[in-house]
Parts: sequence; structure tokens; C-alpha cells
Amino acid sequence: MPKGTIDKYKATDGWKDFENIVEGVPAGINVIENAYNNNTTIYNLNGVRQFEPKKGINIVNGKKIVIK
Repeated sequence: MPKGTIDKYKATDGWKDFENIVEGVPAGINVIENAYNNNTTIYNLNGVRQFEPKKGINIVNGKKIVIK
């Protein structure tokens, strides 16, 4: 929860039933690492090798990966 809102959470139905409410703890993704390197093999669904993943379904190191 955002800092400065703990009292509101403790008074709100549903949230007030929790015993340990902690303020200011991040709950999102901070870093996304690039998993592709020189040893990564990427193919499209037609079996054509790609140099980088494209929008849609890719086969990366033998696993199907969807890129939006």
C-alpha cells in the first residue's frame, strides 16, 4: 500500500481483518532482464530463424513464447 494510507486500510472493511498490514512495501515489478543472448535460438511458427523475437508467437530455445 502507498505510504501514508495505513490508517485508511486499517479502518476499511475487508482490509481491517488483516493482522499484519505493512505500509510502503513495493508489490510490483522493478526490473525486467533481457533473457536473450548470443546462444538463444528464436524461430517463428514456420520454422524460420529470427534474430530477435517478433510480435506474436515465437519459439525461443524450444519453448513457445508470446510477444504482445
